Amino acid sequence: MSGDDDTPAAGDASTTVVATTRTMDDLGARVDALTCFLPPRVMTSLQARSIERLTTIQERTLRAARAARTDVVCRAPTGSGKTLAYVLPIADALWCEKESREGEDGVRAMIVTPTRELAAQVAAECERCCGTESCAVVVGGASAKVQEDAIKVKRAKIVVGTPGRLKEFVERGVIDLRTVETQVLDEIDRLLDGGFEGEIEAVMRPPGACQTLCFSATISSSLSRFLDRRLVPGYAEIVSEGLGGSNVGGRVEHFCFATKAGDDAIGMAVAQALEHYASERVDGKVGGQAIVFTETKLTAERVRATLTNMFTTEFNSGKRARRVTTLHGDLPQPARDATLASLRSGEVDVLVATDVASRGLDLPGVELVVHADAPKSADTYSHRAGRAGRPGCAVPGVSLLLSRPESSTETARLEREAKITFRRLVHIGERSRERVTGDLNLDLVERIDRGPVEERRHDSLISDNFAAFAADIQLIGEKKKSTTKKKRK
Repeated sequence: MSGDDDTPAAGDASTTVVATTRTMDDLGARVDALTCFLPPRVMTSLQARSIERLTTIQERTLRAARAARTDVVCRAPTGSGKTLAYVLPIADALWCEKESREGEDGVRAMIVTPTRELAAQVAAECERCCGTESCAVVVGGASAKVQEDAIKVKRAKIVVGTPGRLKEFVERGVIDLRTVETQVLDEIDRLLDGGFEGEIEAVMRPPGACQTLCFSATISSSLSRFLDRRLVPGYAEIVSEGLGGSNVGGRVEHFCFATKAGDDAIGMAVAQALEHYASERVDGKVGGQAIVFTETKLTAERVRATLTNMFTTEFNSGKRARRVTTLHGDLPQPARDATLASLRSGEVDVLVATDVASRGLDLPGVELVVHADAPKSADTYSHRAGRAGRPGCAVPGVSLLLSRPESSTETARLEREAKITFRRLVHIGERSRERVTGDLNLDLVERIDRGPVEERRHDSLISDNFAAFAADIQLIGEKKKSTTKKKRK
């Protein structure tokens, strides 16, 4: 991790292209080949979860952050393991410094997320790799006193939080930014587009004062000004793409079905989709779940009521009972936490939610995503669709867009901008789950058999030779000015 000395000036943040991969299915190095970066506790945590190999972005982020010590910008599809990609270098740094800095107070790593739910999920990953009292969750809607005690009394070294509460803690002196050595912006595009830019500026250390890691499935060119101001020139750029260049992970098929407006029509379409595209539980695992996305909180509650009534009627006629709940910003934090816990445990089958649930949440039981209201942008579609068919899901996922007959132009635009192809359904269920599974598995095999991932001057990234990797990074860094000019053209 970087220290406070020799802080470079921000400005022309030239990039070192560390890795470019055309699909997210390529695997990185075996875990046991990365012992120089992974302390024993981290290795144990990974092995306990049967993680034998890192994904490409996890390995390359780890090497860029810990070997080259550069700032990192990573754009990778949903479900590609971005959370673990930045938790691993933080864990390595903390364990390497444990003996030399024993007894010292202060937060060492700060992770900023756009939602409270994502903050809690990230904190759980940090605790798995760094210990149960290593991390404090700092979010609004919960007791500030409890969160402050986690930092000051329990001496948490990692803080994961939302911008508003983090800003409050910095201003009150609960968090001393001078001790922060790694700052992470997760879902950076949402953080900046969601009106948080002022809070982000207030809690970030200046370029070079610490290491900065930025992650999202969708990082647009509009972020270039922010990156130029906030990253050290020569930062590493790690890019991965889904099938066809999309930002959605490869285990999702995209369907479109034209239906009438209205709660009853939406409810009927959701019920039919659940019957055909959400399976029963497999080997006792949580599965067969769905998320229905709506644009507003009011619509979410109306759709929930409609589905609850519909499923109650079906249950009385002998069909499987489906339990429905909602997630949106008007719910108190304890209720939001309980909702996600119920979804993860399998107590809930259908979640009707606003886009508060579209970012980063890892729910392996979700097989189906239904867009009851069309997303406003291709990026929003990608993040919503990426909740289905994630690693650990028993079957590939389905993303079903409920369109209106008059909105065919908007649907075509969404296809083009999201770089996906909708299968337009005449009837929901005309393509069975068995057929979906077969086609997707064949496609995955074909992509794995295509050969090595395309790379740009990062041969040593897949090598276990530390010195060769560092030398390659230095060589690219010397050419960063010309690389940037070509890229901007």
